Formats: sequence, C-alpha cells, structure tokens
Amino acid sequence: MENKQDGGQPVNRRKKLVRRPVHACGHQGKSSTAQRFRFHCSDGHHAVFDRVGRWVWDPLLVWIHADQVARSVMSSCGGRLDWTGWIVDVHDQAGRHVCSLDFTDVRMDRQAA
Repeated sequence: MENKQDGGQPVNRRKKLVRRPVHACGHQGKSSTAQRFRFHCSDGHHAVFDRVGRWVWDPLLVWIHADQVARSVMSSCGGRLDWTGWIVDVHDQAGRHVCSLDFTDVRMDRQAA
C-alpha cells in the first residue's frame, strides 16, 4: 500500500507480517498465512464437533472465536444448563491441540466481538 505525504513523497505503510506460533491462545503476533482452526466443544460425555473450521490470520482471533463459539453453543440450548465441565477445545489444521477455554470463563452478558 503506497500513500503520498503532503510533500508528494511515497510512503510505504504496509507492515511486514511475521509468522509466529499460537501459544495457549495468546497473541504471539500476526501470521503471514492464514491457518485453519477447529473449535470443538465437549464436557467429556457430549460433544459439538466443528467439521468446517475457521481460517484465522491473527492468533489473537483464535481466542476471540473460541469465546464466540462457547457463547453460541450456550445460547442455542433452551433453558439454563450447568456448563461446568464444558470446554472449547481448539486444534490447528494438523490436528494439534492449541488451547482450551472453559465455558465457565465466558460471560454471556458480553456483546459478540
């Protein structure tokens, strides 16, 4: 992306993206390529499997999407259920475990990001 400053000189505003691994759903920097992650939900007895996955460019979005998935599953079930023991279990495209998010750590009164 090239813009011109007031003096007419071109300025390159594109940032170089560096590939860094996702670690414990933390933000480790942007990736130069998108990765597909799957967001499975389970309590050890029942499960909701993510058969499609989601392409993610920024590792921070893995954490945000896991939160959205948990809220979506909780809101789609009628009535108040005990979500203790339920987790969103995130895996990368190679099937490696990336992180887990307890449903009990998700606040339902938060707006979707």
